[in-house]
Amino acid sequence: MMLYADESESINFVRGRFVLENVESSAKEVVPACRSFALTAAMHFSLLCRLLRLYPSNVIRLSSKKFLVVFRKRFYHLDFANISFTYQSDIVGSSPLNVLFDDGVLFYGEYRQNPERSPVTLWRSIDLGKNWEPAYEFDSVRHIHGVFKDPYEAAFYVTTGDSDRESAIWVSRDGAKSFSKLLHGSQQTRAVQLGITKDA
Repeated sequence: MMLYADESESINFVRGRFVLENVESSAKEVVPACRSFALTAAMHFSLLCRLLRLYPSNVIRLSSKKFLVVFRKRFYHLDFANISFTYQSDIVGSSPLNVLFDDGVLFYGEYRQNPERSPVTLWRSIDLGKNWEPAYEFDSVRHIHGVFKDPYEAAFYVTTGDSDRESAIWVSRDGAKSFSKLLHGSQQTRAVQLGITKDA
């Protein structure tokens, strides 16, 4: 299962191991996901992995050999230089649909069932995922789908759902200190992933 790829490297998850492969040289570096024999054995069976949600997600490059990984509702550091996979912190809610890394700061949106529609939080970490603090709180939405940075202007976007009135694309132009609705009010604004270009 491919988790990450750029122009020079890719990371695959193969039977409980992270495999970093150089595109040009085909050189491989391997880091085990856990030391538990039972868990490692379970990861050899794709159906069992799907049932138990044993697949990692949201692999974000932090430095040349270090990545942040979402795995089993927790954040981990995947370090190919030191051949380690280390726990950093728990996730509030279920696994986020995306994690943003911008100028040394990580962001993720709280994603959970939330039938009572209690406030949901946009979380921020300034120490690469070890500690998290609230960056902003959204009221009257079910959950946050994603947080995105516009590379062409100083703006953050957050997508929320799920009903017509909850579905919105929010924008912040002050570093995620405040947000206003850019688009909202129907299933056409119920976005999960945004594609941001120079013109749109």
